[in-house]
Amino acid sequence: MIRVATTDDAAALSRLQAYLPSPAPDLLRVALSTGDVLVSVTGGDPVGYALTVPDDAGETIHVGELVVAPTHRREGRAAALLDAVARGQIG
Repeated sequence: MIRVATTDDAAALSRLQAYLPSPAPDLLRVALSTGDVLVSVTGGDPVGYALTVPDDAGETIHVGELVVAPTHRREGRAAALLDAVARGQIG
Protein backbone atom coordinates (compact mmCIF):
# COMPACT_ATOMS: atom_id res chain seq x y z
CA MET A 1 0.00 0.00 0.00
CA ILE A 2 1.16 3.52 -0.82
CA ARG A 3 0.06 6.53 1.23
CA VAL A 4 1.17 10.05 2.07
CA ALA A 5 3.58 10.05 5.01
CA THR A 6 2.69 11.72 8.28
CA THR A 7 4.88 13.17 10.99
CA ASP A 8 4.22 9.96 12.95
CA ASP A 9 6.36 8.19 10.30
CA ALA A 10 9.41 10.40 10.99
CA ALA A 11 11.40 7.88 13.05
CA ALA A 12 10.84 5.02 10.59
CA LEU A 13 11.73 7.25 7.63
CA SER A 14 14.86 8.44 9.38
CA ARG A 15 15.95 4.82 9.78
CA LEU A 16 15.26 4.17 6.10
CA GLN A 17 17.14 7.32 5.12
CA ALA A 18 20.27 5.85 6.71
CA TYR A 19 20.46 3.44 3.72
CA LEU A 20 21.08 6.36 1.34
CA PRO A 21 24.65 7.31 0.44
CA SER A 22 23.96 11.04 1.03
CA PRO A 23 20.98 11.41 3.35
CA ALA A 24 19.48 14.87 3.90
CA PRO A 25 17.69 14.84 7.27
CA ASP A 26 16.61 18.49 7.00
CA LEU A 27 15.07 17.84 3.58
CA LEU A 28 13.13 14.89 5.00
CA ARG A 29 11.88 16.97 7.95
CA VAL A 30 10.63 19.75 5.64
CA ALA A 31 9.08 17.34 3.14
CA LEU A 32 7.19 15.58 5.92
CA SER A 33 5.74 18.87 7.09
CA THR A 34 4.60 19.82 3.58
CA GLY A 35 3.17 16.42 2.61
CA ASP A 36 5.79 15.72 -0.05
CA VAL A 37 6.64 12.16 1.00
CA LEU A 38 4.90 8.96 -0.06
CA VAL A 39 5.49 5.74 1.85
CA SER A 40 5.18 2.09 0.97
CA VAL A 41 3.85 0.25 4.00
CA THR A 42 3.60 -3.30 5.23
CA GLY A 43 1.37 -3.92 8.20
CA GLY A 44 1.10 -0.15 8.65
CA ASP A 45 4.86 0.30 8.95
CA PRO A 46 6.83 2.27 6.32
CA VAL A 47 9.33 0.07 4.47
CA GLY A 48 10.15 2.56 1.71
CA TYR A 49 9.57 6.14 0.69
CA ALA A 50 9.77 8.63 -2.15
CA LEU A 51 10.52 12.22 -1.18
CA THR A 52 9.53 14.75 -3.81
CA VAL A 53 10.62 18.33 -4.38
CA PRO A 54 8.36 20.57 -6.48
CA ASP A 55 9.96 23.27 -8.61
CA ASP A 56 9.34 26.93 -7.77
CA ALA A 57 6.41 27.15 -10.20
CA GLY A 58 4.87 23.94 -8.87
CA GLU A 59 4.74 22.53 -12.39
CA THR A 60 7.40 19.84 -12.08
CA ILE A 61 8.01 17.32 -9.32
CA HIS A 62 11.53 15.97 -8.77
CA VAL A 63 12.29 12.84 -6.77
CA GLY A 64 14.84 13.90 -4.16
CA GLU A 65 15.12 10.59 -2.33
CA LEU A 66 13.88 7.08 -3.02
CA VAL A 67 14.67 4.22 -0.68
CA VAL A 68 13.31 0.78 0.20
CA ALA A 69 14.47 -1.30 3.16
CA PRO A 70 16.81 -4.11 2.02
CA THR A 71 14.40 -6.76 3.34
CA HIS A 72 11.65 -5.44 1.04
CA ARG A 73 13.60 -4.84 -2.15
CA ARG A 74 12.74 -6.67 -5.37
CA GLU A 75 9.03 -6.52 -4.47
CA GLY A 76 8.15 -3.66 -6.84
CA ARG A 77 7.92 -1.07 -4.08
CA ALA A 78 10.21 1.54 -5.66
CA ALA A 79 8.33 1.20 -8.96
CA ALA A 80 5.00 1.58 -7.14
CA LEU A 81 6.25 4.70 -5.35
CA LEU A 82 7.44 6.24 -8.62
CA ASP A 83 4.16 5.34 -10.30
CA ALA A 84 2.24 7.05 -7.49
CA VAL A 85 4.37 10.17 -7.89
CA ALA A 86 3.79 10.14 -11.66
CA ARG A 87 0.02 9.76 -11.13
CA GLY A 88 0.03 12.84 -8.92
CA GLN A 89 -0.76 11.22 -5.59
CA ILE A 90 1.56 13.78 -4.06
CA GLY A 91 2.29 17.44 -4.31
